[in-house]
Amino acid sequence: MLLRWTLLLISAVVCLAQLSSGNELSNPSQTAAFNGNDGECELGSVETRFDCYPEPGASQQGCESRGCCWRALANGAVKGQPNVPYCYYPADYKGYVVDGLDHFPDRISLKLKRQTPSGIDKDVQSVTVDVYFYENDTARITILDATQTRFTPPVPKIPTRTFTGSLLYNVTVTQDGQLKVYRLDRASTTIFHANLSRLVFTDQFLQISTLLPSDYVYGLGEQWNSLRRNVNWPSRYFFNRDRPPVGDKNLYGNHPFLLGVDSDWQGYGVFLHTSNALEVVLQP
Repeated sequence: MLLRWTLLLISAVVCLAQLSSGNELSNPSQTAAFNGNDGECELGSVETRFDCYPEPGASQQGCESRGCCWRALANGAVKGQPNVPYCYYPADYKGYVVDGLDHFPDRISLKLKRQTPSGIDKDVQSVTVDVYFYENDTARITILDATQTRFTPPVPKIPTRTFTGSLLYNVTVTQDGQLKVYRLDRASTTIFHANLSRLVFTDQFLQISTLLPSDYVYGLGEQWNSLRRNVNWPSRYFFNRDRPPVGDKNLYGNHPFLLGVDSDWQGYGVFLHTSNALEVVLQP
């Protein structure tokens, strides 16, 4: 089973991946007409849907104006899966396209150019994606505005360094924006897979979705819940709140670190470095 998760960020900077943006959402000024290719909307199952309209007020007209697919569920929300999106990306969606790809001894660098307006907010038109070989067993991914310097959280401070020796992992990036990280000894198991064509990067909102190798997911605290996380479409919020422990609610602190176990029973981790509110949606 592949686990799909979506990060919904407002004014956030994260590391692996690392992003940066502004403060409040505003009305979009650009839309993209739906191309009418219904075949690209037939994804096979609701589990393969990635939300194209994450903010409230989704409608068929608004969805299709973004170049996305609208399919209401036959019986309303699937039982136990209230967050299944009606509005989702078609298989051929190209929000960003790769405008440059370079390989260096210590990193891989991409340039992304916005092709289809997100319809959410004012899109950042040019984005730089760098995959740094941080340690022999650690990759650091940064996704930044290529046109201006934006705020990044000063704490916890992550030392700036790169590694040029033998790596225990490999990183591949394709011209259509498929970014994958996998172990050298288990090339068949991808532990991090992001489709950068579906990236949303605006002045005031960020969203990225990735595929994970299994549904054995832990961490993403602080929450009062089971040790192993439910991946049946829950939303998890990372915004500190002073309250007694209540199930499935944000509490006193947060630690946006995901610990997973892949199909070969090997562990891996993803740390999201952010100073702002963060939402993670897990789907099967």
